[in-house]
Amino acid sequence: MSGTKNVSVFKDNSIGLNSTGFFANVANENGRKKLADKMLKLFQNLPDLESLVVSKLSERGIHKGGSVVVMVVNSGEIDLFANFACSCRESGVAMTNMLVFCGSADIVPLVEAMGALAIYHEPSFAYVSKMANYEYLDNVFVDMMWFKSFSVWLLLKLGYNTLFQDVDLVWFKNPLDLFLNVGVQPGQSNQKNMLIDERLLAQIQSNDDVAYLDEGESTSRLRFTHPKEVDAFLSDDGQRSLRYTPFYANSGFYFLFANNRTEYFAWTIMTSFALLHITGSHQNIFTIRLIEGLDLSQLRPKLLTLRQFPSGVKYNHDKPFMRGILDRHEEPYLFHMCWTRNKTGKLENFRLSHMWYLNDYATEQLESFYLGEEQHRSILKEVVYSGGESSKKSKTKKTLNSWDYVGNKICREIV
Repeated sequence: MSGTKNVSVFKDNSIGLNSTGFFANVANENGRKKLADKMLKLFQNLPDLESLVVSKLSERGIHKGGSVVVMVVNSGEIDLFANFACSCRESGVAMTNMLVFCGSADIVPLVEAMGALAIYHEPSFAYVSKMANYEYLDNVFVDMMWFKSFSVWLLLKLGYNTLFQDVDLVWFKNPLDLFLNVGVQPGQSNQKNMLIDERLLAQIQSNDDVAYLDEGESTSRLRFTHPKEVDAFLSDDGQRSLRYTPFYANSGFYFLFANNRTEYFAWTIMTSFALLHITGSHQNIFTIRLIEGLDLSQLRPKLLTLRQFPSGVKYNHDKPFMRGILDRHEEPYLFHMCWTRNKTGKLENFRLSHMWYLNDYATEQLESFYLGEEQHRSILKEVVYSGGESSKKSKTKKTLNSWDYVGNKICREIV
């Protein structure tokens, strides 16, 4: 046909699929230069950054071998983080083991006033815009992916079990209670494990949801044939396109036990940042390196069900389930409001789902916090700092109010 571009597509007739879900291009020189610039800044200042992280966590009694919830945020998405914090408050989940890598210094007091630990280390952190991303995969989105990559590698390198999550989540109960108590029990039958492996294999071959066994199956039995402990818990994105096969794992919520295999897995993702400029998505790289890690390093993941760890696919395609959360006959651990084009969609979906935990005052203040103007940051004087925010000329150290106080000022009334 005249004017039609010819596209060569490899087809494997044995499975009835083609390769259009994968990426034919490779990273280019421009992407490698951007990676080199970020890596140079990070590694020139890595000892200082490591000392800062260890010192921060030690303040909360968290040491090597402990577990840390890691997030990254810039000024443009601080309202989403605050919504998460208020969901934890309403659910009775402490934020003492949560570490947030901040894109700029101005949001550090906000994060710490909400009970979490905040890190901003200008010498080692790459620049990122203060604005929220305009749409999925734009430049701001891609820049924040670097923070997602190096933060996880850093925590695993230092020996901390790491639960990474995006800030567009709300918690109903603490998932660490599950992850830290599900593992290999001495004396379990290898035969039983092999039977479950065969069922997983059958599901893959039949194109069923690989993340699911029977809903009644004990979570502790969702395991592979390896006799040792699990390395990772992966959440289900809900997407079933070819490029996310075979696990459909979402890179916005996953847990890694600290060991050589997971540190290497995180390293391969971080050092693939040049490829991110081609694929446009951290999740694509996550999938590519996950498949590689299963082979090269014998990485051992477990896959979480959408019923216990639901994502935006449930919001878009399962309204009865969403009503079930509201009616409380569905009791998931959390909800991840992905499957949106930008932050505007997340805010709207959270509100329509009754998962927006900020009051009107905090919503107005934090949605515009990135503008940097005084009227958009009165929350610092009125809520965050005790006795009001000190002037720049004052030598008096500013004191943050407690999360109990701040939470009462910014969160909705607990229902």
